[in-house]
Amino acid sequence: MSEICISDHPKIQTNKTQGFFDLKGGVNMKNKKGLSTVVTTLIIVALSLVAVVIVWVVVNNIINKQTTNIDYTAKCLDVEIRATSMQCCMGDTTYSCKAALERKLGSEAISGVKLTISNDTTKLETVDSKGNIAATKTTDTLSTSISTQTPKKVDVFAYFVDKENKEHVCPSSTTFENIAIQCPLA
Repeated sequence: MSEICISDHPKIQTNKTQGFFDLKGGVNMKNKKGLSTVVTTLIIVALSLVAVVIVWVVVNNIINKQTTNIDYTAKCLDVEIRATSMQCCMGDTTYSCKAALERKLGSEAISGVKLTISNDTTKLETVDSKGNIAATKTTDTLSTSISTQTPKKVDVFAYFVDKENKEHVCPSSTTFENIAIQCPLA
């Protein structure tokens, strides 16, 4: 028997750096699995990066919104505004009311106040008074007309408006319950 040297055979090509050969003169594709593993790994890494970016965008938006809410809540803690008097007079079909408001010194300018006028069981009217109420010991007077039910109390809520024109109503309020029913309004 004679020995055959593979590298000398005309039909066999060898690749000494990779160590594979094919009797038909081509490259053995069975040993190319390493390439598909690299491509699969790159795809997984790319998908992971995309997932991280998506999660970051969502979390970042949530954090920014909560930060904004916290900022306005902190502003609300400094605001002290209350009704010092409320007077209502029954007209032909509705009550006309005036409220005098007082604001303590030392807090940031507000965008306005909301007055919720109610009787014993029902909210009768919410009055929105836009604009800052001066942070002094003086009072501002607001006027409104409400339904024919007798008003008993008024809750005062300050609010701020952000850059996007969205209102942030302060969660705490003050209540004034000594509404005077007298005509004419002073």
